Amino acid sequence: MELPDTQSLLLSQLGTRLRGHGHLWHRTSLKSLEGILRAGAIVPNIGQLPETFPQSNGSYSRYLNGVSLFDFDTSNERNIFDSEWAWQSVLINNLSVLIRIRRDALDRAKLKLPSEISSSVECVNEPTGTNERVRMLIPAVEAIHIGPIPSSAFSGFILATFKNGGEILWHEAEHGSDPLVELSQIGAAWKAAHELRRAERKARGELDLAELVKASFETDGSPARKRRSRSGSDAAKPATCSA
Repeated sequence: MELPDTQSLLLSQLGTRLRGHGHLWHRTSLKSLEGILRAGAIVPNIGQLPETFPQSNGSYSRYLNGVSLFDFDTSNERNIFDSEWAWQSVLINNLSVLIRIRRDALDRAKLKLPSEISSSVECVNEPTGTNERVRMLIPAVEAIHIGPIPSSAFSGFILATFKNGGEILWHEAEHGSDPLVELSQIGAAWKAAHELRRAERKARGELDLAELVKASFETDGSPARKRRSRSGSDAAKPATCSA
């Protein structure tokens, strides 16, 4: 994948896995992956499942009763690169599992591609009777599958997280293996290694202010504050639609 201008670490490290093979991707967590594999499908979240991001309730995929996907093959590279600020922290947030989905295993009639979504956002009236509604979209890369996606469409999994300095740790598992056990073991090893490195840096007095604040909350038993990121309130692009 040739990137315009300055390469990002994420695209330079994972771009060849995410783009060029015709796959679609669904981002989830290890905990949610367990439920997905048990159910045998990714089901649309209409409020029955925990929300990873606060804007999910107002997302276009929620409105369509669909499953939000990442499509790195439909849009051109320039659009993907320019929109990375919006999708990067949604794709990889803490310890993320990316489910690799075969495009040819899905019903094309139920699949909305990024260009189809951005050009045909549907509108509904607000309960107050106004005729405008803001729907949250991830620009350039979000596709939506209407209805559940069976696990038979899965072809593999990537576990990914960011290290200090923006470098990405990632591990790929095939669908034929026991992905939950394999990825859980890898994730636990990464976490243990991270905690060891942080303890060593703390002993040398090398932690920065944010790390010291986080460590102080963890030490006194208080819950660590969540870092504000663009994956929170402003990662997705609001699409205003008028009826």
